Amino acid sequence: MKYAYTTTDGQAHDLRFVRDDYTPVSGENVVDGDVLPNIETLHEASYIAARTAAALKVAAQAALDRSDITILRCYENAVAVPETWQAYRTELRAIVSGTSSATSLPARPEYPEGT
Repeated sequence: MKYAYTTTDGQAHDLRFVRDDYTPVSGENVVDGDVLPNIETLHEASYIAARTAAALKVAAQAALDRSDITILRCYENAVAVPETWQAYRTELRAIVSGTSSATSLPARPEYPEGT
C-alpha cells in the first residue's frame, strides 16, 4: 500500500491511500508503507527531506535502468557511447548511491546518432 501527500511550507496536505502503481503529479510525494505515520512526523522537515531524497533515488534508478537500452543500442550498432550519456549515467549513479546533492534528475541527452 502507498499513500500520497503534497507539501507546502513543510506541511503535509491531501493525505490519501493510492494504488501501488500510482504516478505522483508535480509537487506530490508518494510513500511506501502499510502504516501511515502520524501527522506530526509527516510535518517534520527532516522526514519530508528524507522521503523526497528516497523518491529521487527511486526515480534515478528507473532512469538508469531505462538508459541501459541506449547503451545496448550503441553497442549493437558499434557506436561509441557519447560523453554526454556517460556523464548522465554517472550523475544518476551518484544520486542512487547517495553521494550527490542533486534535488532533481539530470536532463536526459538526445539519443546518439546511429542508434
